[in-house]
Amino acid sequence: MSALWISIIILLAAVSALFLGAGWRQRQASEADRDRLNTDFYHQRLRELEEDEAQGVIGERATMVSELQQTLLTDIPPQHAAPSRASGRLVLLPGVVALIAVSLGFYLKSGGLTQVAGWMQVQQDYPALRARVMDPQAKPLTMEELARLQLGLRTALQAQPDNLNDWTMLGRLGMVLNNAASASQAFEHALQLAPNNLALKQDYAEVLTRSSDPQDNRQAGLMLRDMLKEDGGNLRTLGLLAFNAYEQQQYDQAISSWQAMLKQIPVDDRRRVMIERSIEQAKTDAGQQNTQLALTVTL
Repeated sequence: MSALWISIIILLAAVSALFLGAGWRQRQASEADRDRLNTDFYHQRLRELEEDEAQGVIGERATMVSELQQTLLTDIPPQHAAPSRASGRLVLLPGVVALIAVSLGFYLKSGGLTQVAGWMQVQQDYPALRARVMDPQAKPLTMEELARLQLGLRTALQAQPDNLNDWTMLGRLGMVLNNAASASQAFEHALQLAPNNLALKQDYAEVLTRSSDPQDNRQAGLMLRDMLKEDGGNLRTLGLLAFNAYEQQQYDQAISSWQAMLKQIPVDDRRRVMIERSIEQAKTDAGQQNTQLALTVTL
């Protein structure tokens, strides 16, 4: 933060120096123009007096010349002393103060000083937050702390753009914080570094499946089908494909994927109940479920 304020002070000092220099030069130029005009007027009057004397209009030319010289001395004072120069610069000081006040006011209003201060604080807290999230025995981070960790992680990746673990962590933080755009971008970067990493592909497909954009959902379905060609028995891939198909109302594909999961899950596994309910729901939505209700009416 000190570097920021030092930069601001240097810039303000430079602008103030330019302002004072330009104002002083303009003031000197205006004084020089005035003195030149007075001198020209003096010489013109001398020529007129000579012409009048030659024509016999005036008889006391010396007296008039003396008066003109006195007037010229009055209009063109001697070279200004140092106090006069100082007072001339002091006239410009209110402008310098106004310039600094306006500049600082605009910066405080629209320069994001609060955001910069918060970002600097995140940079200081980032190592401790990262250590806590990596320690299973530590107190879990709140959503606000996770958001601060995400900001610190993004900043760290600016210096280490090839850090696969950090891109992966950033993507999973985006999923936890329900920030699909951040998660998607992070997994894209991670997959550029490790294109054959199955876990990363699954994470990216999950983000695309959760997206509200139908194009993302279709892309996730294609990715998951390609993954099944390589590893047809992967439970997570099957589960993601089933959910993706169900969200796109492809109920046959969803039912088929869930049934493939049931074949691999033990009978006493708790997940079976949830999967069976999902299959029944998909059949109902697809119109494949015929339910009959028998009633006995006694009068």
